Amino acid sequence: MERLGTSFLNLIPCHLAAAVTAVVVGSSAHADIVFSDNLGWRVPQTARGLYMNFETPEASTSTSIPTGWDLHAYGPTTGRIFWEKPSSPSYRFGCVQGPRADGTIEVLSLPIGTLVGPKLVDPNWSFGTSSSTASQEGWQVEADNYIGFRFEDSEGELHYGWALMAIGETMGDRTIDEIGWESTPDTAITVGDRGAYSPCRDSNPVLIPGSNAVEMDLKAPSLETSCGSTIYKANYFQFVAPFDADYTFGTCYSKTPTKMAVLSACSDGKTLDCNNDRCEGSSSAKITVPLTADSIVYVVIGAADEATGLPEIMPVDVHLSRVRACTQAIAIEYGRDEPFNTAKGGRDAQLAQRSFDGLDFATIHQPVWFSFSPAVSGDYGFQTCDSDGDTLLAIGEQCPEVGGSFRTIAFNDDAPCPSGETRRSYIDAINNGATGPGAGFPLSRDLVAGRTYYLCVGAFDPKRPVSGSLRVIAPTASTCPADLNRDGVVNGSDLSQMLASWGPCQ
Repeated sequence: MERLGTSFLNLIPCHLAAAVTAVVVGSSAHADIVFSDNLGWRVPQTARGLYMNFETPEASTSTSIPTGWDLHAYGPTTGRIFWEKPSSPSYRFGCVQGPRADGTIEVLSLPIGTLVGPKLVDPNWSFGTSSSTASQEGWQVEADNYIGFRFEDSEGELHYGWALMAIGETMGDRTIDEIGWESTPDTAITVGDRGAYSPCRDSNPVLIPGSNAVEMDLKAPSLETSCGSTIYKANYFQFVAPFDADYTFGTCYSKTPTKMAVLSACSDGKTLDCNNDRCEGSSSAKITVPLTADSIVYVVIGAADEATGLPEIMPVDVHLSRVRACTQAIAIEYGRDEPFNTAKGGRDAQLAQRSFDGLDFATIHQPVWFSFSPAVSGDYGFQTCDSDGDTLLAIGEQCPEVGGSFRTIAFNDDAPCPSGETRRSYIDAINNGATGPGAGFPLSRDLVAGRTYYLCVGAFDPKRPVSGSLRVIAPTASTCPADLNRDGVVNGSDLSQMLASWGPCQ
């Protein structure tokens, strides 16, 4: 990933401001912001602390580092921190601070967008000198924390900037990750301003499978795609494919007309696809591309035309294709046992819901998929009692996404079979009386005629394939034979089902 250049900087001595949520904001009106990201400078809890120089840039626990600011962090439970200026030369410096509720002066919490410059927005604010704190007030763990500062460079000119320190699970886990400052002397900067937009910047938001709410840089430049269209205010988002699958990227939940492209790289990348107006009922964008596991692409999202504004937060959905073995499942019927051999199943195990509340999951190894569409509604059952090994069995109404979990309506691992075997699988209204940790949860609903259900059968032990057959158990006979769809009423729905099934018996 590309990193923007850095210049000489002596950071102010001050403790960290309170945490705020980190977002990417628009670029400054000035083109001279010096920004460094992905620094990863951990601050040790020692008396020596961390010595930093941003010209190189570098940081070390050794005093051999050229003159810079020395940061000490003591006491992970007290949050005590010292920032000390270099003893020589004696530069002008300062950290934005103000009055606390108890009347003392302390470094302030600075939200994203706060102006730091010659004239501070709040008249109560000032630039304090070296300071420390013995409390956690204004600090937040597991968050990005920001400060505003000023410093005098080696030429005697005064500059303004901001810094980000990430705090981990404890107050003692501190890392300086980003620094931004205005290289034009005596020029204000806003906290979080990273300067001109860079598509390859490490700190740009990334996409993950599922729903994303990403921050948009509203001053990003346009992109001319090889598809012949222009994406205005084009923001780049990196995506790493976790599996071999078809991936769909979409802004369909956005009310803003958008354009989108998927590139093979952030700089001079090949355009894999681009479009707009593919979302049903909206002018938002959607693209589906096949990707191999661990491949990296860049999803570019922007406005459909120059006049269209973009929201600061854009909803972006990332969905994977369904498991192919499930979408191409073998159809089974009542009255005919369907053989299976897990040795011929997929190498990738399938995670399946095994509790009714959907909070517990089982791993089905070497999964084999079947589909079942009942001719009549009823309380069906399914079993693998004649198999030669330990099986797991699950049934659901929709194929899972690649790498996703199978949301089930019933599951069983171990159930008693008529032969006395207890390591086979049996699904019905009581799972044939199964108890214990492998009982799962029973099929507590009737299956509906004409609807397709998906069954996944596999091995309990990944090293021991299982062969056998999957049997469909007939529903209990109805006390009302004319009630073909088993809804408890004889009406037009039953007549429709009879006419739909009209023809010779198989």
